Amino acid sequence: MITYVISTIRHFPLIIQTIYSIKALGSHDYEILVVSPHDYTNECNEIENVRYIVDDRNLGSVGAYNKGVKEAKGDWVFLLSDDFSLMNINIEEFQDFLNSERMQKKDFKMFSPHPRSGHLLDGVSYETPIHEPYQVMHFPCIAKETINDKLGGVIWNERFRHGYVDHWLGYYASKFETFEPYNYNLFKDPADSFIRLNEDQYRNHTYDNHDYNTLDELYKEFLENENLPYSALRTGP
Repeated sequence: MITYVISTIRHFPLIIQTIYSIKALGSHDYEILVVSPHDYTNECNEIENVRYIVDDRNLGSVGAYNKGVKEAKGDWVFLLSDDFSLMNINIEEFQDFLNSERMQKKDFKMFSPHPRSGHLLDGVSYETPIHEPYQVMHFPCIAKETINDKLGGVIWNERFRHGYVDHWLGYYASKFETFEPYNYNLFKDPADSFIRLNEDQYRNHTYDNHDYNTLDELYKEFLENENLPYSALRTGP
């Protein structure tokens, strides 16, 4: 089973397209979790395979996604934004890929359908304090086994609030395993695997500096101690 987790603070009608883009992929074993501080119990109950999870902390998308992960029943957990529509995936090929021998041999069983490079990977540099190449795990799909065994039971490190958290996941995994997080053959058009629903979508920039500094801190801590847990929180002031 695949659990799709959508974190949202939007009005429910604005995320319907995201929900139905999953349903349009075709018949497969799945559930959709909508995590929000707004009570969408009734709305979710009216749609098959959709459950509402209350975000009772409302501290940002990082904690909300992790709340969904803890409630997930699937063998795989796929994080989605509330303002993107998942498109152009052949769901049968996708499931075959997730269950393939190639994937099962990996320690970090994870996949990102939206290719983004980290520092100087493939000649592209993003603003990041990490001076090594890595893959940004944008909207990752991760085996529950990997979440529990390698990531401390969460997908995102909760020292972050919104941004750069996918950089930390990609960098951390790359230090323990050389993996191929992207398979272009899974999509009719890789560039259109996600369709943005609203070009004027809300983006919270409040914690940009905090999240950048958090990535810098974790990177330096990891260089000093490669036994640093992925989900390590601050131990000092």
